[in-house]
Amino acid sequence: MYSLRWFLTPAITSFGVILLSQFPTIAQNQSDVTGPNVDPPLNQSDITGPQPIEISPIDLIEPLETEEPNNIIDETPPVDDAIVDNPNQQQPQNNSTPNNPIDTVPVDNDSDSPGLPVSDGNVVPENPTDFSENPQNNSGEPSIADSTTTTENSSENIDNIDRNNSVHVETSRPIEASILDAFFGDENTELEVDRQRYENLVAQSDIPTTLQLFEEFYALEFSNFLGIELFGKVAQVDEIAAKLYEMWQVTGKKAAFLYISSYEDRLELLLIPPVPPLDGSEITPVSRLKTIPKQQPTIAQGYLEEVISHSERHVIPNLSSEIVSKEIGLFQNAITDPRKRGSSQYLPHAQQLYQWFVDPVNVSLQEKEIDILVLAVNQGLRSVPFSALHDGDRFLIEKYALTLVPSFGLTDISFVDFRNSPILAMGASEFSELNDLPAVPLELEEIANSGLPTDAFLNEGFTVENFLQQNENKQYRGIHIATHAEFRPGALSNSYIYFYNNKIGLDRLRKITDRLGWNLTTTPAIELLTLSACRTALGDPQAELGFAGLAVLYGAKSALASLWYVSDEGTLGLMGEFYNHLQNNPLKSIALQEAQLAMLRGETYSENGLLHFSNGQTTAWEDETKSQQKFDYSHPYYWSAFSLIGNWN
Repeated sequence: MYSLRWFLTPAITSFGVILLSQFPTIAQNQSDVTGPNVDPPLNQSDITGPQPIEISPIDLIEPLETEEPNNIIDETPPVDDAIVDNPNQQQPQNNSTPNNPIDTVPVDNDSDSPGLPVSDGNVVPENPTDFSENPQNNSGEPSIADSTTTTENSSENIDNIDRNNSVHVETSRPIEASILDAFFGDENTELEVDRQRYENLVAQSDIPTTLQLFEEFYALEFSNFLGIELFGKVAQVDEIAAKLYEMWQVTGKKAAFLYISSYEDRLELLLIPPVPPLDGSEITPVSRLKTIPKQQPTIAQGYLEEVISHSERHVIPNLSSEIVSKEIGLFQNAITDPRKRGSSQYLPHAQQLYQWFVDPVNVSLQEKEIDILVLAVNQGLRSVPFSALHDGDRFLIEKYALTLVPSFGLTDISFVDFRNSPILAMGASEFSELNDLPAVPLELEEIANSGLPTDAFLNEGFTVENFLQQNENKQYRGIHIATHAEFRPGALSNSYIYFYNNKIGLDRLRKITDRLGWNLTTTPAIELLTLSACRTALGDPQAELGFAGLAVLYGAKSALASLWYVSDEGTLGLMGEFYNHLQNNPLKSIALQEAQLAMLRGETYSENGLLHFSNGQTTAWEDETKSQQKFDYSHPYYWSAFSLIGNWN
């Protein structure tokens, strides 16, 4: 028996129609991703319901056909199918000061306005510019975004946007159409999204319906690309707010959910904060180590209206996805281009994107004293290094811990303190086809020295066979892999990871994790999967889906990965800081924030052949170009590439 650990959280929809309603065979056991591992009763719709049971696989959703690049040649011998396959299972402004904050204009709910402006023209591709990888530059490091792929002329389009014309949407007229109809054409024969109809429907919807549309659309995107099956119902706005409140009580840290969607004619933000139940109890955060109480918060009558009153929806009209995509490309290039690494040329772009993505909700985030910002974003935005956005005074990571999620329903948000659970750390430092990674042995050593129980294997010990054997012999809760990996355009099979003796596609890695039962609900979840030296084809929608869907694909609750190759010593510094902070703070998003801040503030640096960490520890690091002088890693290139994906607790 086989089932995915990931499900859409259960909910009762007001429309009676959900994404999978056309599949009556998926039936009876609605499931939740956050409860304990118990046998579920039937027809459970509580937000804190039981874990999903195992369900035999059925091919409900076929991945959309994609045109694979014909220039990708894999000459590496494939892994023996006898090893991988299991026959019993299926497979701005150019200155340092911020722009004026965007004013919000409330919508008149009593007006006869037909809703938000929606273009009748053709859909503009969300990624009109190709940010593809380039040959290595003179520094010997890969350049991720070529400056020739975007032009400074994009500022002309930006200047045409009225930055003081953001619309704060309280509600809009209710919709009459079925939500399911927004996704499919008239034939309903393929799970192909009708993007224009979807965008039109979002423009006409109120907050609860908009959130439901976001959740369904994101789930459909990931299920199509990753080939996963979805069970249960779509989460509702009041359920998300209640669950965020519950986790605040458990962890002592307050998280808010921010949806960011870029369309051909507008940018939309939807903020869902934690909201306490309407039972008269006071909001008193408790220790993060407190276990989840058996008596879950009850959504009282009127709670939905209370949640809506605390939620915010903002629309910036006339800000097209094409303009946003160009600005993102300029931002990525300014950070990753080695020629610009000693400058702050990224800053105007960091400030512009902050104005669009965060500034409209900034006051609310501060008033609500949010600690963690959870980002669910659509196509074209998933490779943004959000931690490096800048308000003119501080980076976003200085204000909030950050996490990227595919959607709320595809994320297991439960909290487990796994610091005393074993970690499997594997890596390769020697490669025949790619640059060596000489800091990998020290990286594995730093993890072992962090105080976390670690089994480490290097080079000859980092084979597919040994990876399987070690995981079959011991139940690890953390998996750290230090090797080259790439999320590439096209099908998932085009992306790959290097073991010491083989390069295998990420689709084949999925077979390995399936064999190990990582997606089964009968085994403890992998709390954290780390890929410390991976790279993403920035700006490519399918590569972004692979990156943002990493945790979902392999059955891990969280994944930590990099958007571009960071220097070897920079990765060593970040990973050493992360695991040191994780030992002191069990919340993964907070540990990553502290690690990034240590690098930003220059507390992690190299000097005289030693790499210094913020806790005073050092490790020998011989770099002939920097060993005799102090060198810090404060530039965003070194720390903003790393993103936590999925569970932030």
